[in-house]
Amino acid sequence: MALSLGARGISYLEGQHWDASISYRYLHADKVYIGDREQPLWKGDPETEIHSIDLTATYAFNQRLSVSLTVPFLHTESTSAYEHDGVHFHTRTAGGLGDVRLVGNVWLLDPEKHPEQNIALSVGIKAPTGDHGATDTSFQ
Repeated sequence: MALSLGARGISYLEGQHWDASISYRYLHADKVYIGDREQPLWKGDPETEIHSIDLTATYAFNQRLSVSLTVPFLHTESTSAYEHDGVHFHTRTAGGLGDVRLVGNVWLLDPEKHPEQNIALSVGIKAPTGDHGATDTSFQ
């Protein structure tokens, strides 16, 4: 297994090279907020878990200019009694492909002349590839 760029002391991707990465995020939420105020415990407070995996491929045209494609996959689960009858807990799930992102990146300063510090500018688009109509059974 190869070390990441940063672990090898390199802060940029060489021209005409590829980099691939996989990232995982986990979120667990069990508190209810309205604005910045936590609400008192409600009977049957909801609990939400989100698992997210991003697959990213980056191609460097040269030392300063690259493009990255990110394909996210998500799985969410929410359990609550409050949204139903306040007594019986029910769980809803959804998962699948999220919104794919394509991002162009440029180092504003020459990475060879500024190996310790630099400024990057990134501009991209996000395609609505996720299923905004994903559904599950909701109990009333």
